[in-house]
Amino acid sequence: MTMKLTTDRVYTVTRETPLMPEFIPVDPWAAISPEGLRRIKRLQEGSTFVPIMMRRKRGIPWFYVSASAPDGEHIGKGWVNSTALLGGGVTEI
Repeated sequence: MTMKLTTDRVYTVTRETPLMPEFIPVDPWAAISPEGLRRIKRLQEGSTFVPIMMRRKRGIPWFYVSASAPDGEHIGKGWVNSTALLGGGVTEI
């Protein structure tokens, strides 16, 4: 299944979704250390994001996004794996 998101749209996550700080970690071991795992933000259900760009890793689309919490507070920018969005994990608003 292909995930098609466009950069001029706003999307809502319908379940908790990880927001990764890096597309390809400089140090993969550090990325999976306890400190590295704390750097992964969680978009809670109802959070919104706007895709900025898309890249593929091992054929799977990843989206660089700007994200906000359900209350509108800006969470930051990061990478969302399209696999986390499949099966109803995202809706366009």
